[in-house]
Amino acid sequence: MSDPGPASAMFAGGRTASALRVAIPAACVWLAAALLIGVPERAVCVAVCVALTLGVTAGIAVAVRRRPPIARLRAAISVVLLALLLVLATAVCVVVGLQKRSSPAVLAATSTPVDLDLEIRLARDIEPRDRAWSASLVAVQQGDPMGGADARSTGHGPPVRVIPPRGERVSHIGAGAVVRIQGRLVPTEPGDAAVALIFARTTPLLVSAPHAADAWTDAARTAFAGVVAPLPAPGAGLLRGLAIGDRSGIDDGTDAAMRAVALTHLTAVSGSNCAVLVALVEGIGRALRVRTSVRLIVSLVVLGLFLALVRPDPSIVRATIMAVVVLLSASVGRRGRGIPLLALAVVVMILMDPWIARSFGFTLSVLATAGVFVVAPVLAAALARRLPAAAAAAIAVPVAAQVACWPVTVLLAPEIPTFAVPVNIVAEPLAPVATVFGLGACLTAPLVPGLASVLATIAWLPATAIAMLARAAAQLPAATIPWPPGPLGAAVAAGVSLAVIAAVLGSRGLRPAAAASAGVLVISGVALVAVPQLVVRGTLPGDWSVAMCDVGQGDATVLRDGEHVALIDTGRDDELLKRCLDLLGIDRVSVLVVTHFDEDHVRAAPSIASSVDTVLIGPVARPGDQRIVDDLLRGGADVRRVAAGDVVAVGDYALRILWPEPHDEAGGNPSSVVVSASATREGSSLLSALLLGDLGERAQRSLRHSAALSTASAHALDVVKVSHHGSADQDASLYAAVGARIGLIGVGADNGYGHPTQRALSMLDHSGTAVFRTDERGTTVLSRSTDHTIRVWAERNDAAAAGARARQPSDLHSTLPPTSERSHARETSQPVRSNSATVVVGRPRRSGGARHRAGAVPRRAGDTTAPAAARRHRSRPRDL
Repeated sequence: MSDPGPASAMFAGGRTASALRVAIPAACVWLAAALLIGVPERAVCVAVCVALTLGVTAGIAVAVRRRPPIARLRAAISVVLLALLLVLATAVCVVVGLQKRSSPAVLAATSTPVDLDLEIRLARDIEPRDRAWSASLVAVQQGDPMGGADARSTGHGPPVRVIPPRGERVSHIGAGAVVRIQGRLVPTEPGDAAVALIFARTTPLLVSAPHAADAWTDAARTAFAGVVAPLPAPGAGLLRGLAIGDRSGIDDGTDAAMRAVALTHLTAVSGSNCAVLVALVEGIGRALRVRTSVRLIVSLVVLGLFLALVRPDPSIVRATIMAVVVLLSASVGRRGRGIPLLALAVVVMILMDPWIARSFGFTLSVLATAGVFVVAPVLAAALARRLPAAAAAAIAVPVAAQVACWPVTVLLAPEIPTFAVPVNIVAEPLAPVATVFGLGACLTAPLVPGLASVLATIAWLPATAIAMLARAAAQLPAATIPWPPGPLGAAVAAGVSLAVIAAVLGSRGLRPAAAASAGVLVISGVALVAVPQLVVRGTLPGDWSVAMCDVGQGDATVLRDGEHVALIDTGRDDELLKRCLDLLGIDRVSVLVVTHFDEDHVRAAPSIASSVDTVLIGPVARPGDQRIVDDLLRGGADVRRVAAGDVVAVGDYALRILWPEPHDEAGGNPSSVVVSASATREGSSLLSALLLGDLGERAQRSLRHSAALSTASAHALDVVKVSHHGSADQDASLYAAVGARIGLIGVGADNGYGHPTQRALSMLDHSGTAVFRTDERGTTVLSRSTDHTIRVWAERNDAAAAGARARQPSDLHSTLPPTSERSHARETSQPVRSNSATVVVGRPRRSGGARHRAGAVPRRAGDTTAPAAARRHRSRPRDL
């Protein structure tokens, strides 16, 4: 390769007309693929229409050639011809891909409402902490009660995504292995990269071990993990990600910190890892005076071997291809060659697999590479007037990549990572050291463990420095600034990025106006979140005693008496939980009650363990339960086991444990810790509450007949936390006996489970209980006024949730069941007042994590908690 010149020549990129002529057809291919994979059955019709249009355009091109030359028109027609030809090829690839994905065996299996014996080939290693596995379906066998089986080979191996069995500890299994599991197939949306979801019922049983290259790489990766294991965290876990893309050892705290400061591209294999290897080969080759062509060939071979070691799943293939693009562009040594090569890579990848067109990872890779090619050279040249060339390049690259990617990243996490650029500048020199020495340790671990340990120790030092840097930066004030979520936030972010690019690439007269526009848009975007937050905080009542946090499809209920706070469950998303606690002004939790260990109730608990004094838990029945307990203990919390009869004081609140029985060791929903909260001081304004966890109908029936509940509900309770997000698995007589005035349901919007079900809502209606749902009202806060009415404050005023306005006693009694089922219904005659905020607080969403919008929490097959009608049509709230 040619020696690097000035800062502006250090990058293979440019703004040339030829680059634009190639980029436009590539963009058309990308757009066509993204649209067609959503409606693949129309790809044939689109292909015919495009072919006809292509013929007409070709005729026009021939006519233009016979006339006097019109350069611009001919150039435009050539671009259109190329775009039409590539779109036609894309439509054909979608048709071919659909045939491969539409296996008769898969279609039959997804329509079968029973568990099947399935054989899958793993595309990635299975690790104990994985929340999903990537695989291809090898065979389907439908189990027969008589002992037979109907084997149906799929033949094509369509891609599937496997949801591991709940509560089961899964051992490491290497990529390339074929395993047998039992589970149910659920079809995905047409545009999904996977053909189906498999909800596994059993742990995987090895059918055949990895072969050839897969076996060698699995041995190397396993040996490397063993060498790294004795090293201290968090550097040890991060080292595996830096070296070979193995994220399984990264703890949640480090992972969250890396996201907060935009260092996630270092925690898994990306173009930067490939660039480090290429740079190493180049440096050695230059020192030995090896010819450029030889260095290029060796670099490509090294990239191929690296691809095999880190596993060739789509994200790694994408990173490798992008690295090859950079390598070839730099080898050409001409301005304007970067974008054409990038466009070629985009076209090739989409034609190979059109279903990657909607992938966030693919989009971010393309945008980041384009930013480095187009924006970084000009920015580096401008900075080089005041800084050394190396420093200018070090600043220009992360800035260009961040600006290009930001409109997409705000869809994943609506925030501004304030310290992203300076942290990346500091971390970038450390990452190559960790990558090179870590990779050396991985290659030598199976052969010379002693040498591998030395190399791993050297690599551990920069990995630890990166982890500590990320953690320290993430703890700084305003490390992330909230940004509007959804399409609005993405649109404003796109405006900012375009303005910044115009300020860098535009003429001298345009730059001040573009920079000012970027500043105005940033201020406007921040204000769109900050102003509503201030308004919401200002309207939040100061005397509240009960609150239900909006944590998506999960539970997190807060009881408060002054500075004394009890938190019942946490939900699965630590960012949503912390956002709610911040809104409520809570920085310390006196008592955390873990009703049971399902993820939607406890996964976020370790993230706040350092701010919790005491944790109350029920039965610890599964290995995964014990891991949560260990995380809480490591965080400094005092963990105690409780059962029916125990009483814990939180300020003037007495938390009485009503369930489970002391001898219950089963765990899960039937053993949920049930808490009754009431004031110990007469005349207190604290609201009484019953919190049912995920207790099912059978356990609720047993609880209803217990003496503990009779004592707790001697007077009708103010609030009931409805069990299991409003599933159909409820005992109506229990709710009628409790006679609560307010029912709180923690549920995610369009959650896929059919929660809350119409049966549960009708049951609460008949009990005279006004329902408030977090999917419609957000975080909901309750307080008692001086006239003993309950004031309700909600984070947002959803028109579809028009309930909770004051009702007359006759209105309530008209919906109650017979007197024998509503002994406490008279207590509901007090009106309920609503004081809903009219603004919405933006809520963050994570990369790689579960979100509570549509499709984020896949419905577990066979969930019978909701009747079929409720699962098909999400129930709407009644008018209260």
